[in-house]
Amino acid sequence: MNPHDYFSQTKINISSFSRLAFTLKSSRNLEIQPREAIFEDIMALTTEQQILIEQRIANDAKSPVVAYLLWFFLGMLGAHRFYLGKTGTGVAQLILCILGWLTLVVYVGIFLLLALGVWVLVDAFLIPSIITQSREKMRMQLGGTMAPAIPTV
Repeated sequence: MNPHDYFSQTKINISSFSRLAFTLKSSRNLEIQPREAIFEDIMALTTEQQILIEQRIANDAKSPVVAYLLWFFLGMLGAHRFYLGKTGTGVAQLILCILGWLTLVVYVGIFLLLALGVWVLVDAFLIPSIITQSREKMRMQLGGTMAPAIPTV
């Protein structure tokens, strides 16, 4: 799909720094663009639009400090995963923790808690990449909504 075709279908209404809205002129399905095409679309934005996107990302992005504090104090309960938006794996960690403590008396829980401990330890190294992925996802979503409108003839 040509980027100009995509731009011609989009009308932008920027009402404030924190609220961005767009409407599609057509209801036809848009094709999924390859990663390079998305980056080209973002690079086609004006400097002001790029600054707006980066400000929005800085305001909405998850804090690594908060994530690590949750990991340190409540990591076995999966609190850091909930904070980072990984609800499914957060629930899995919570269930493993509960089942581990409940079955500890029959010595099955020791294996569950050991597996959970390894998982939580690995999470300490995964937190920065999860935050980076989240920021990139927001950048792609906002970059698509900020695409400059090309007047149709």
